[in-house]
Amino acid sequence: MIQRLRRGFEGLPIRSKLVVITATVTLASVIVGFALAVVDRLEVFREREVSHITHAARITADFSVAPVSFEDPEGAAERLGYLATIPGVLGAQIRDQHGALFAQWWRDGRNGDRTRSIEPAAFSLLRPTYVVTQPIALHGHPIGSLSLLAGTGRVWQDVRSYLQTMGVVVAIVLAVSLGLAYWLQGSISGPIMDLAAVTRRISGQQDYSRRVRRDAADEIGDLYRAFNRMLERIEQQEAERERIHAALRASYDELEQRVEVRTRELQRLNRTLGQEVTERIQAEKRMAQALAEKEVLLREIHHRVKNNLQVIYGLLSLQSRDLHDQRATGLLEDSRQRVKTMAIVHETLYESRDLSEVSAPAFVQSLTENVLSVFRRGHPGVEIRTRIEAIQLSLDQAVPTGLIINELVTNAVKYAFPGDRRGVIRVELSLIPVDRLQLCVCDDGIGLPDGLDMGATETLGLKLVVALAAQLQGSLEVQRGSGTGFFLRFPRESG
Repeated sequence: MIQRLRRGFEGLPIRSKLVVITATVTLASVIVGFALAVVDRLEVFREREVSHITHAARITADFSVAPVSFEDPEGAAERLGYLATIPGVLGAQIRDQHGALFAQWWRDGRNGDRTRSIEPAAFSLLRPTYVVTQPIALHGHPIGSLSLLAGTGRVWQDVRSYLQTMGVVVAIVLAVSLGLAYWLQGSISGPIMDLAAVTRRISGQQDYSRRVRRDAADEIGDLYRAFNRMLERIEQQEAERERIHAALRASYDELEQRVEVRTRELQRLNRTLGQEVTERIQAEKRMAQALAEKEVLLREIHHRVKNNLQVIYGLLSLQSRDLHDQRATGLLEDSRQRVKTMAIVHETLYESRDLSEVSAPAFVQSLTENVLSVFRRGHPGVEIRTRIEAIQLSLDQAVPTGLIINELVTNAVKYAFPGDRRGVIRVELSLIPVDRLQLCVCDDGIGLPDGLDMGATETLGLKLVVALAAQLQGSLEVQRGSGTGFFLRFPRESG
């Protein structure tokens, strides 16, 4: 709505705008003054009406002292009947000092209805009635109270009369303002409209040699003189523009020739570049094909290595069946497990997407399950628990790490739980600060023999663990106590 009014105002001529502005300002001032006057008169009317009713209540209370003190309800009702001569009073009630109804009077004549009650209510123009309460006292001691119910109708009659008078005044002021505004706006809008007419003629004919001949000593005169100076500058700029346009036309013709030569050169370079791009795309295709063939070849190599290790594993199994020496059979079994560990590495690589890295969780889980399956019959009470973080091991680290896990888990299963002893072997691999890995193989078995020196051990398994730890450039720590714990910390390599 406001936007539509604004657009409509902007579309009016300047003469009409001046009249509208003057009328709007005048009307707003008159309305504000009118509103302030109404508010002031409302307060005057309210105070006059309340003062009038309060005075009537005070007089009636004084006249009611005798009937109340002598307990004469009829006399009190007679005193209240005098209120009928006071406009605006709708009813009255006298109550004794205990709050019981003593006498009442109603303008509608229902004086016998003792169920009606006058509740306290302050004066407000938003309510049709209000209540004035006056104490009844004898020698300064209260003996009852008088409540007058009055209406606000007389105040509203005064307000309506005042509004009608002020409405006539506002209409007269607005009419005079509009007349003066229409008469005075000509001194402002006339020169501006003359300037607008000259501007339209100059714009339509493109003749910047014209000038405004009218002059004045006020701001309109300054506008005329500034407009004439602007026309002089525009005329000079037009002449300069014609000169520049001619120079640009000559430069354009020369540029067209250069562009034609450059276009032929770019077309030749584009053809050369297209050939180079085609050759590069073909080279990238050949490279991608070669990489795919290399990946297939690597997978095939890992698969064949795994198969060959499986063959060696099977041959060692067949060989162990023909041996009757318990020690020789144990050595062959250890060798079989080491071969099986390396086969698991190549099997994991063959099944993974990345041929340069091994997923540690899957690899360690497969390795421990394999060890436990071999020794399940002789050690049914042994349980292996793994906690492996999502780590990728390079091929150079996966084989020695797997062999170390195989040796330590195998030794724990075979020697840490003699007889039918039950226990748990924990295998953990985690990433520790400064980009290092920590391998933990711990058990709650009987522990290592006293005096066992890892650096001077004669068993092949522990020698192999020490050698592989050195190959990983790691540090091996052995903790003794309630069981045995091997902690290997070594730097992490990326595939």
